[in-house]
Amino acid sequence: MQDFQLVVQKPRRVVAVISVAGEKAVNYTVQPLFKVVQEEGKVCKVFAMGCFAYVVVQFHFGRFRIDEDALDFLADMAGGDARNALNAIELGILTTPRSEDGLIHITLDVASQCIQKRVVRYDKNGDNHYDIISAFIKSMRGSDPDAAVYYLAKMLYAGEDVKFIARRIMILASEDIGNADPQALCVAVAAAQAVERVGMPESQIILSQAVTYMACAPKSNSAVNAIFAAMDSVKRTKTTVPPHLQDAHYGGHEKLGHGIGYKYAHDYPNHYVHQQYLPTEIQGEHFYELSEMGYEKTLKEYQNKIKSQS
Repeated sequence: MQDFQLVVQKPRRVVAVISVAGEKAVNYTVQPLFKVVQEEGKVCKVFAMGCFAYVVVQFHFGRFRIDEDALDFLADMAGGDARNALNAIELGILTTPRSEDGLIHITLDVASQCIQKRVVRYDKNGDNHYDIISAFIKSMRGSDPDAAVYYLAKMLYAGEDVKFIARRIMILASEDIGNADPQALCVAVAAAQAVERVGMPESQIILSQAVTYMACAPKSNSAVNAIFAAMDSVKRTKTTVPPHLQDAHYGGHEKLGHGIGYKYAHDYPNHYVHQQYLPTEIQGEHFYELSEMGYEKTLKEYQNKIKSQS
């Protein structure tokens, strides 16, 4: 591994080449943070340099070939550390006999043995990826913490990006839990921030806490139903803001009728007063249906109380 090249890259675009061994630089312009590629019997490693730049290190091991699935497996299992994958490749070369064609072939089985992790059927770009993430989300939605944490483990074991998992948890916290447990979104956001700061392997603990919380929390899809219904109404009907709700923070607004007749809620009992808020064109439409689940039941009782006492 004496000869190498450094190719400084930004996502999708090679911006500089530093040649140490005098060899031709690899034309590798895809975007992953960490990836292993093969060209003419050489192995290229990509690892993070700061936030945006990437460095490709090209090592010369002699005459060998690595199967594409073995490269993908090593890239995922290395956890962002180039040394892990390089050590596994070197071990494979040293322990694998040459084939009849005179080359050392590093297959997926060889790579698995060298890195000492079992191959899990999980293709981040294939159908199985979407099957696993679908089962993961549906398990949290279905209040099954055991299934949810199992699919989490399967994704982590296969090298799934922890930030991708965290984003899915945040979405679920609003879509499937919502105001039945407002704390769920706080937990999800905190977990997403934590995994970015901590990294693997400790991030698995943070994600496990968030996932099991989501699975055990009371569920409601009222928030997502509300915004979908409101968006549909916006598309269907052209509306104007009621005059008494229009901006009145400028001189001459009275002549236009803006802000006239507005009732300031804090001046009334329970800080609530009945008045028109929806545009006249859709007056009477109802978007948000509070459920009987979790904290939404409390919100529903409060809404009924202040409106009955106004």
